[in-house]
Amino acid sequence: MNFLFFGRKPVACDALQMILECGHTVKGIVTTPPDQPDIHKRRLCDDAVLHNIPLLDEEQIYDHMSRGKSIASINLEEIDVVLSMFHQSRIKSPILDLPKIGAINIHPAPLPEFQGWGVYNFAIVESCPFWGVTAHYMDEGFDTGPIIVDERFDVDMQYETAFSLERRTQPVILRVVRKLLHMLETGKPDATPQRNGRYISKKDFLRLRTIEPTDTPEMVDRKIRAFWYPPHPGAQLAHTTDSYTIVNTRLLHQLSNLMLADSTELNDFGSLK
Repeated sequence: MNFLFFGRKPVACDALQMILECGHTVKGIVTTPPDQPDIHKRRLCDDAVLHNIPLLDEEQIYDHMSRGKSIASINLEEIDVVLSMFHQSRIKSPILDLPKIGAINIHPAPLPEFQGWGVYNFAIVESCPFWGVTAHYMDEGFDTGPIIVDERFDVDMQYETAFSLERRTQPVILRVVRKLLHMLETGKPDATPQRNGRYISKKDFLRLRTIEPTDTPEMVDRKIRAFWYPPHPGAQLAHTTDSYTIVNTRLLHQLSNLMLADSTELNDFGSLK
């Protein structure tokens, strides 16, 4: 099969390797360009160069398709699957209509409960007793398309940070990708429509990040952990002109261990057990 891959983060590099090892072809990759900053040392753009896969610009694809033209480096008519993983913008038509089999997103959260932004953050603040990864067909909405693969696991959110929950989710993402690849080998996978979904907007994300005077001590602790993902801004006090990231004693203890090169207090995922 021929893939057009939209992705970011090291787990997308692992997914790319998995796709290639299964004997498929990646015709093009849309990702963070090499000249743009990225907090991750392992980048999909570097892996694309390593495997001689063309790096494409999303707007370039839309422009060429709207004009009825082909891109010199690839033949868009050969694409069987458009696969998205941590892509930062909503993929729209005509790209959604491009693949012969379908356009599929790997969403790092259970659906339909956690559509959109800030899924790790909301899960921790709400103390969700489970987590999961979903492969779904893309439509014109945000994370609203029919579900192909839904894999869930138990987790104790009272110890998780946004950073640790993301790390805990990475191997599950790869299991879902592997399942999806096996399903694609026999044709277009069946899917189940979503019902009663909840979309979390960027506005919701920013609102939740603020520590309000009315928040209980328990809620303050949840927000601190829910937004702990350096170097990104963490939980912040309301009504301040400057941005400050609030930490708790356990996070300070964790940081001191890292600074002193003593990891005995950290588990494999960097959570606060």
